[in-house]
Amino acid sequence: MSAHPEVTLLAGVRVAWQTLPPARARREIADALVARIATASTGGTVIVGRRCERCGATDHGRPVVTGAPIQASVSYTADVVVVAVADACRVLALGIDAERGAPTRQNGLRGLIIPGQRTSLRHWTRVEAVLKADGRGLSVDPRRVRIERTLGGVHGSITGESARTERGVRPASAALGIRPRLLRVRGPRGIVISLAVASV
Repeated sequence: MSAHPEVTLLAGVRVAWQTLPPARARREIADALVARIATASTGGTVIVGRRCERCGATDHGRPVVTGAPIQASVSYTADVVVVAVADACRVLALGIDAERGAPTRQNGLRGLIIPGQRTSLRHWTRVEAVLKADGRGLSVDPRRVRIERTLGGVHGSITGESARTERGVRPASAALGIRPRLLRVRGPRGIVISLAVASV
């Protein structure tokens, strides 16, 4: 894999991945990649920060882009960072997750969704992508995520939406009852990537 980002377009979302150089902070690389893709698609300069939906902190949480109406999501696996960037005027919710497809990793997913049962990497990345699109991430029990296949494709949702965050507020995606579409992303060899996107 190259140290330079590779970009693909899927359902109006730009997905890029890049090998993480040794001894570099992965968040720094991820934010720079989001900024590069956002700037290329909007033509303007943007600033990438973070905001936690649970506690409101800005030193962690999901990427927040200022300077342009952009939605962004980030995932890390081994030595690779994967980002998704989309026009917020066209996309209501966005989440991406990537996992390296090793047999030992598969065994490590046993019991995460259904007690005692193994979860495939594809299913797990879909669950995490839905949670990221929701905005609360793993503060929501992954067992609440439902993956459904219909004639319109594969969609995800979170059950029990009467639950609140610690601050007593549900994210906009939950309030709107968004069911993001789940797409497979062809990325670096050996890495499973799932994208959750809810379009306007």
